[in-house]
Amino acid sequence: MFIILATSGCTTNVGKYEVQYNDPELTEKNWCPEKAIFSISNHQTCQGYFMRYTGIEKIDGIEMCNLCTEITSENGTMQIDCLHDSSGEYFRFRIVDEEGNVQMFL
Repeated sequence: MFIILATSGCTTNVGKYEVQYNDPELTEKNWCPEKAIFSISNHQTCQGYFMRYTGIEKIDGIEMCNLCTEITSENGTMQIDCLHDSSGEYFRFRIVDEEGNVQMFL
C-alpha cells in the first residue's frame, strides 16, 4: 500500500478498492490548495474515504484552511473537518452529519 501512496497523482486498483492519491505542493502562498488529495472507494458497496482541501474559512476572525474528510458507509456519510491557520498555531475540529448539521466542534 505504501508504494501506491508514495506515487503522486496516481489512480490504481487494489483488490476491490480504487485508490487515488495527489500530493499538492504546499507553500507559504499556497498553504490551503482547493484540491482532493486522497480517496479509497469500493464502488460495489458504495463505501469510501475521501480527503480534500476545501478552502479557507473565517472562524472567530481567523482565516483557517479546511482539510475535509468524508467517510461513506451503508449507514450514510460522516464529515470530519480539520481546520488550521497558516501558522499552525490554531486548530479546530468539526464533525458534520449527512444533513449538514454540526455534531461537534472542538
